[in-house]
Amino acid sequence: LEDLLLDTRTRTNFLIAALHCVYPLSTLPDGVTRTICGVPIPPDAPIYPVNFGYSSSSGGGNPSSSFSSAGDEECVATALGHACHLVSLMAKYSLVHLRFTPIAMASKSHMRDPSIPTTRSNSRDGSDFPLFFRGVERTRALAAVQMLSMDVQQLLSVHGLMPVDAQPPTSSLFANLQNIVIICRQRFLTALGGMDQAFSEDTG
Repeated sequence: LEDLLLDTRTRTNFLIAALHCVYPLSTLPDGVTRTICGVPIPPDAPIYPVNFGYSSSSGGGNPSSSFSSAGDEECVATALGHACHLVSLMAKYSLVHLRFTPIAMASKSHMRDPSIPTTRSNSRDGSDFPLFFRGVERTRALAAVQMLSMDVQQLLSVHGLMPVDAQPPTSSLFANLQNIVIICRQRFLTALGGMDQAFSEDTG
């Protein structure tokens, strides 16, 4: 049983580490701008409320804040869509049922709150919160970003990792995702070295 659990953990670490090839995360030379699949997340992007408490109505912070350009807004939507799919895959490989459900649809991705009952009056968007800002209620988009961040925190806990308190706040979500990938890769390589050594002893 212990060998089976070890093999499962090793496979999980390998699959999550391999996600770097699909959704590479990096930091630009300025030390603050994060990228996912080469898409930059502007450090000053107004996507985090100041008071980071979950709310679908108040949102906190300054809901009237706007993006510097339409290009920045589209970059953020694309990056959040990539992150949404990445979180979904990490949860699948980790056998984790996330508190909030990522609905990956590229730059039109959503987060779903299963605790909100769907009724005929709110079946369209009652429990779905957009991970993009164009043409939607800003406070719902801010809530979606928070839901995604809370899912990432859940994955950190599952893998025994502490959150990275990156600055600016827009970097935290992506810094934590990058940390999960890096640690899983290190754990996989460590386990692989142990397996190679055991194989050598068995055949020696």
